[in-house]
Amino acid sequence: MIAQQQTICPECKGQKEVIKPQDRCATCNGEKTVEESKIIEVKIEKGMKQGEKIIFPEESNEEPGYVTGDVIIVVKQRPHKDFQRSGDHLFIERKITLVEALSGLELTIPHLDGRVLLIKTESGEVIKPGEVREIKNEGMPIRKHPKERGNLYVKFEIEFPDKFNDKYAREIRHALGQHPKKPKYHKKDVTPVKLHVFEGFTKEQRRKMRKRDSDEEEEGQEATCRQM
Repeated sequence: MIAQQQTICPECKGQKEVIKPQDRCATCNGEKTVEESKIIEVKIEKGMKQGEKIIFPEESNEEPGYVTGDVIIVVKQRPHKDFQRSGDHLFIERKITLVEALSGLELTIPHLDGRVLLIKTESGEVIKPGEVREIKNEGMPIRKHPKERGNLYVKFEIEFPDKFNDKYAREIRHALGQHPKKPKYHKKDVTPVKLHVFEGFTKEQRRKMRKRDSDEEEEGQEATCRQM
């Protein structure tokens, strides 16, 4: 059997043109292209966001008969250990003591640009657990508007002491002007119980819970089958 097949000419390499050896360029040897290394300086503007593109027109590979493409740089933002970014705003979490939360605090935050921000609250100013405070114009620079910035948001987590002795507990109640509310009940109608600190289930407890759930599910399926 004889079959016809088209292949690329090894002499002209599909270019429909053969350059005589004496006419070939000494640099490319008639290949029409040469490999070249080029350094492109990439400038990251202040305020650029994740996924933004920097385009260098016609800086890609060149080939005779084809339009030269572009080199496209896509910005990828590296995570920071303290700050999280959302648009032009920054978020950070800070832990403070219960004393600081109730009686005022003074703390510093090293910023991304090398400055150190000093935060102060007034004596007696209360910060609640999970509360977020805003610091205006201390977020990310806004691209194309270098004099404008987003905001910085600080979320406070309160570190509570594990226990107070009775004396300190009385002093706190006196300082706050509050006393624990006691519900009305008859002793014969209630069952006293004790609260324990829960630190999560152990592996063995989780294993037993999964086994119990699986056994109950199988029992339910068997009951359904008997009814049918």
